[in-house]
Amino acid sequence: EDGQVAVLRWDTLEERGTIGFYVERREGNIAWQRVNKDMLPGLITAPMGGEYQLADPAASSGRSYEYRLIEQEAKGTTRTYGPYKLEMQ
Repeated sequence: EDGQVAVLRWDTLEERGTIGFYVERREGNIAWQRVNKDMLPGLITAPMGGEYQLADPAASSGRSYEYRLIEQEAKGTTRTYGPYKLEMQ
């Protein structure tokens, strides 16, 4: 273990109806894998949004990953943002 951890940060402008977030990672063409088993709670009624961060200790130095953010809404729908590329040094 090299001691490095990927820390993903994002913010939202508003969260009306957002119950939470999942983050998924993939390396190359491998299938997406969920980083957080439990949903990261959102601010379901926040008119001004929030700031979030999530650590991914499974990311290794010297590798390149793609991440995407899955927003879970109270009405049962999801929104996907990304992918975003991260290169570990």
